[in-house]
Amino acid sequence: MGDRQVTGIRQDGLGHPCLFFKRRRYYIAMMACIGYVVSYSTRVNLSVAILYMTELHNVTLKNGTVVKEREFNWDEKTQAVILASFFYGYLVTQIPGGYLAGIIGGNHVLNIGVAGSGLISFVGPLCVKFSVATAIAMRVVCGLLQGVTVPAVSSLWARWAPPLERTILSTIAISGNFFSSFIIMPICGVIGDNLGWEWMFYIFGIVSLVWSLIWVFTVFAGPEKDIFIKKSELEYIQNAIGERTDQKPIHPWKKIFSSMPVGAVVVSQTGHNWGYYTLLLYGPKYYKETLKLSVNNATVYTGLAFTITGILMQVFGQISDILRSRKIMKTVTVRKLFCGSGFAIQIIFMLMLAFIRETKCCVAFSILAIGMGGITWSAFNVNPLDIAAPHSPIISGIANTCATFSGIFSPVVAGFFIPDESDPAMSDWMWIWIICAVIYGISGLFFVIFAAGEKQAWVYTPPHN
Repeated sequence: MGDRQVTGIRQDGLGHPCLFFKRRRYYIAMMACIGYVVSYSTRVNLSVAILYMTELHNVTLKNGTVVKEREFNWDEKTQAVILASFFYGYLVTQIPGGYLAGIIGGNHVLNIGVAGSGLISFVGPLCVKFSVATAIAMRVVCGLLQGVTVPAVSSLWARWAPPLERTILSTIAISGNFFSSFIIMPICGVIGDNLGWEWMFYIFGIVSLVWSLIWVFTVFAGPEKDIFIKKSELEYIQNAIGERTDQKPIHPWKKIFSSMPVGAVVVSQTGHNWGYYTLLLYGPKYYKETLKLSVNNATVYTGLAFTITGILMQVFGQISDILRSRKIMKTVTVRKLFCGSGFAIQIIFMLMLAFIRETKCCVAFSILAIGMGGITWSAFNVNPLDIAAPHSPIISGIANTCATFSGIFSPVVAGFFIPDESDPAMSDWMWIWIICAVIYGISGLFFVIFAAGEKQAWVYTPPHN
């Protein structure tokens, strides 16, 4: 498939490209984007809620004495374990999620993940109040359910995305992971200030179920099963993909696991996610306790970093498809250029963050260090579709499984460097940012050396009728 020339979006018979609302594939991309936002609301709410749960507040004893106490007397290491426990479940279901999506359809698998984690969110407050063990168990189950989401959406694009629209469709959907932080974290702050931290779990649980009802009745596994699609769009997608979209592939497991281009996707995503999860899980704490910002400002700045990521994914996703469709650059060149340069820019800002102490500079550098990751995401996230579209759910599952270890170990490493007192100094964070920069460098170099842009020889192509 590779750089095969495919007719442009205008040839789908649905008018000007700006009329995206007429195109079912773009409706699915936007609904998947919202689905990621919704699922992330039940993932990141604890990162904000824990600030309210562990902050000191005045308590008046029976004798009239006023003392400062915490609702949950968890030290830094306990908090790190609870935050990281989500990923113990998340890594388990990545590959099974991709395999299941190939059997029952990515639309059903994504719905299970989002709706299920929404139901779990309702019992979140009860679990954390009962014991640390039940809080961890709740987070593990939520991780198990959400582990299927990324490979499920990748499965949809293997059947819905014309080759030269893969980058933009994929980045529209996955950008929801990043926009969610800007949307959800400030909302969590408002909810925590006015209703209490428990309502962060209840409200987002309800939203998850509402999205699920809309999704289940309007989104289908492939264009040939969609009851709303116009004939011209169906024919355009089938002709562009050039293979049956309803055929279940046979996965060459040995070839997949021994492929260096697959390894490039895995390493780059794992490295990128180290910095991503560090800020996602510890960003509010860094802004509030080290830079002395309010909880609301802390959530806004953390969310802003991920919003920039989502915007840059959209921009560079569009640029990527333009460069490829006009044959200005080969697919492999575009992927390596954006992934390598994106990591390089992130390294610069991470090192500046490590060694510069001025508060405003630290806020700006932390936002840009993570935000520039949108450039790298526009490359490695869609690369499984370039090299092995029928197997992209499995490859995405493998990459997300490995990348999840970043979510497990990055908060543990951060907890090791951050002391238990309530106001860790900037110097305590220096090595955290340096470690991020080193991991970025290794990941970017690996991708530039070993990534590919062409359909691999071992890819199984389903036969035509």
